[in-house]
Amino acid sequence: MEICLISLPFGHVFSVGSLGKKGTCQTVEHVHVSNCNFKGADNGMRIKTWPGGCGYARNIKFEHIVLTNTKNPIIIDQDYENVQNEDKKQTSEVQISGVTYRYVNGTCNSETAIILNCGAGAGCTDIFMDLVNITSTSSGSNVLASCNNAHGVAASTSPPVSCLSL
Repeated sequence: MEICLISLPFGHVFSVGSLGKKGTCQTVEHVHVSNCNFKGADNGMRIKTWPGGCGYARNIKFEHIVLTNTKNPIIIDQDYENVQNEDKKQTSEVQISGVTYRYVNGTCNSETAIILNCGAGAGCTDIFMDLVNITSTSSGSNVLASCNNAHGVAASTSPPVSCLSL
């Protein structure tokens, strides 16, 4: 499936999720988002899973994306419930694999442009980033990437993603 979404300011442009909410088993695969402009959004390209669920999100491609003034341009959150409810410590069994970000350019209005927060259970595998360039909207400021338990390859990616090998 190939789609392009027109964003509204301060919304979620493209989110895959909430997979596994309330212990459900859900699957998403073969998604291709291409040739899009995201402007002023809270989240650009997001995959969100809940601990305690099961299933998978796989073979998802984001290509030829332009981001303008986006808070979280690239975010995978495989620990969503634990952020919302700290006293519950479950792991996500919703597997995330085969996610590609290619030809992604733009600006971020927060300190962290790329967040790959993958759970200790299933983690995220086969994440591929190529020709990704996200800079800060603030002149002279840099943006960062944050990652936990994500595995794959990043080439020609800025900011650098330390958990993805070259």
